[in-house]
Amino acid sequence: MADFIDLKVIDSLPLEEQIKIKKMIINQNELDLIPPGYLPDVVTSEYYFVSYSHRDYRLVYSDIFDLQQNGLSIWYDQGIAAGDNWKDTALKYITPFECKGVLFYISENALKSNAIKDEMEFAKSTNKPFIVILISPNGETLSELIERMYKEEAIEVERYNFYKEAFPEEVIYLPINFLIEAKVKKIKLSMPKQCVLDINVDASNFSSFNQITDEGLITEISGCKLVIRGLNDYYVTKISIKNYFDLLKASDLKKKQEEFAKKNPLVVKVIVPENVEIKDIHIDPAAFANMKNLESVEIPRTFMPYIDKYAFYKCDKLKKVEFVECGGNWVYTIIRESAFEYCTSLESFDFKNVSIGKSAFANCRSLTSIDLSLVADGEIQDGAFYSCTSLVEVKFQNQLLKIGQAAFENTRLKVVNFPEDLEEIDKYAFNGCSYLEKIVFNKNLKIIDESAFANCRLLKNIRLPKSIEKIDERAFDWCDNLSNVYYPGTKAEFLKIIDKNWLGDHKQKITVYCEDDKIYYH
Repeated sequence: MADFIDLKVIDSLPLEEQIKIKKMIINQNELDLIPPGYLPDVVTSEYYFVSYSHRDYRLVYSDIFDLQQNGLSIWYDQGIAAGDNWKDTALKYITPFECKGVLFYISENALKSNAIKDEMEFAKSTNKPFIVILISPNGETLSELIERMYKEEAIEVERYNFYKEAFPEEVIYLPINFLIEAKVKKIKLSMPKQCVLDINVDASNFSSFNQITDEGLITEISGCKLVIRGLNDYYVTKISIKNYFDLLKASDLKKKQEEFAKKNPLVVKVIVPENVEIKDIHIDPAAFANMKNLESVEIPRTFMPYIDKYAFYKCDKLKKVEFVECGGNWVYTIIRESAFEYCTSLESFDFKNVSIGKSAFANCRSLTSIDLSLVADGEIQDGAFYSCTSLVEVKFQNQLLKIGQAAFENTRLKVVNFPEDLEEIDKYAFNGCSYLEKIVFNKNLKIIDESAFANCRLLKNIRLPKSIEKIDERAFDWCDNLSNVYYPGTKAEFLKIIDKNWLGDHKQKITVYCEDDKIYYH
């Protein structure tokens, strides 16, 4: 039936009629036969994340439609593409401030599911509030359902203990057949208002020293780590993390340490100085992801600032990131995978003593010039500046050893001067750099990998170093204007380092000038 229904026609109908048709499709088809267009839409504003067993999809989808019809925005994990890592997806969709909470549809199937258990652990670890919607055809309570499944050996003791602890008293339970208007109202009221910076002092990372006295073991605190979980004001335009240091009072730290002391009876006294030093800052995964109005950020340079995965992912109005000096011994700043990916308005960045993760600045389409001469790593990670389509200039550090896959693919670089220590240019590193006119290779380069300079259509001449050991398959594929290659070795030596198809689909006449002969390609 689904094959003969026009999605455009359905989408043009009033919402109530759309939902009626979609429910009929879900009830008459198996999950893997339902076209994605019939499923609840992925939202882009504030939403609730839904976790459920796909075995229960008919009940769950029907409920989601009803919730959406009554004004509740939903994101559900049917949106995870096959092969995707659910943990990465959870980072993107559970941790951001836009996710107001998690709705767990709990049934026998769900309690057996490893994915549901993992998502529950993840939600708890990020302090994300959640509600249980109970699918219980026998009218059992959640406790009764868990007890029965344990007695029937449907779940093992480890899982049983986890679920007994996972559902605290304050979690709200709603049966799936609960009156929908009342359900929506209760869900909305149960989720806390999110309007302040969510910060936490990590007590496990205190710098301290111990001394044994007549009173027992004394612990004196000298520093701590500040964990930033997110700023939950969707409309904020500027964040200055340094301004929130004053919120950390010695009394708060002392309370945390006293709680720690109760669990560690040898610690009988805790001394906290009046001015506690913040030694470290950790911005959590996706802490500020998808903040559509954010324009500028100030981050203190403490001992080792740590910006985790997807921290500023898709902040597409973010123009300026400023590192503010705070005294102390700053070592370097760690920027993890995709931390600033799709920050399409980001115009500049201070890369001094910065460690850059995979795809950290991918699709930052307003970056025009970057100075990597003082970065902290000896490698530029895969996709680090992929599709930075305005990037025309880059300066490398001399100690750089490797440029990763697709690191500068689809940029507007015109001239590239490689640093003296570089040894390897990985696959697709400069693929699609259609404005690249000149390459200055260094004397220690060893490997130019597959399609490293493919589709560089303005490239006319290249001079290879004698150190080169391998030019891989299709390294200069579709470099239509490349006509001259200069190699400071013999023809025999050159033929040993190249792959037979090193020019790929190159159609033009090309001459390789060796010290003893010429090689012609047509």
